[in-house]
Amino acid sequence: MTWTTTLIEQWMDNPKMVERDMKILNLLDEENEFVNPYTEINLFGESYKLRNKGVVLHHTDEELQDIIYNKTKPESIFNGKPYDYQVEMLKFMQSNRMSVLCTARQIGTTYTLATYVIHYLINNWEKSIMFVTKNVEDVTIKILNSLKNCPYYRQPGLLEYDSFNKVNDQSGAAVVLRFENGCTIRIFDMSKLLVSPDLLVIDGIQTFGKDLYEGILPGITSRTGTKMILTGIPDREGKFAKVLEFANTSKQIEVRSWDYKVFWSEFVDVIKESISTEDWLMEYELLQPGTAEWRDRMLDTLL
Repeated sequence: MTWTTTLIEQWMDNPKMVERDMKILNLLDEENEFVNPYTEINLFGESYKLRNKGVVLHHTDEELQDIIYNKTKPESIFNGKPYDYQVEMLKFMQSNRMSVLCTARQIGTTYTLATYVIHYLINNWEKSIMFVTKNVEDVTIKILNSLKNCPYYRQPGLLEYDSFNKVNDQSGAAVVLRFENGCTIRIFDMSKLLVSPDLLVIDGIQTFGKDLYEGILPGITSRTGTKMILTGIPDREGKFAKVLEFANTSKQIEVRSWDYKVFWSEFVDVIKESISTEDWLMEYELLQPGTAEWRDRMLDTLL
């Protein structure tokens, strides 16, 4: 059977009314199967109503225009009004096949990544998406919220989903989402990649062992079909510095930074009182320990 977005909104408000209307229109006969427009899933204590599989949607001209116009505008599905720097991040990801983002803490980087993942999902077919993170629950919630807040007519139908706990030393918690457009999103905590996806996102690459970045960077950059987005901040072990060193010497990878000034400048004193100077310089000013600028800033705090 064929749905319209207006009918679906009415169905949400009053299911009996829509069923009555469809009987009147003779849409519910032996040759037509009634398909619930929504499927509800529950993960990590949260419930989400998403577009169901098997829904045939008759688009209005306005919906088609919106789909076409926003195909290259990931900010169009951002939940609420994004900050200017978040729009910059999304455009940076969209315009580069491989990108490294050095971003201060608590400026909404993960949610911005989730928005981009959903934009990639709804505008592609038969794509494999991998999101590597140390916080599978938080990323899953952000991705599902981004999908839920995406206009219904732009969502692909959800076929099935699975969640897993840690199974061995090589992999941790994981969530797998499969969609009618042939795309799959895998969200997991893993130290090694066994396959190369079409879109690879690694959030906080400095939190993983060197096997991950030393293994993927040469391999991924040698492939022509994989889009890669890495985020991180400087760390005491110099892991992210190695990623930046590789990225800055590669002609294929673009690098950009967004420090605390884009968002937290008015809360600097409050944040500084709650963390050490070293953590502030690394996590908010994005300075690598041991560099000349790092030493100068440390001296400034002592004088």
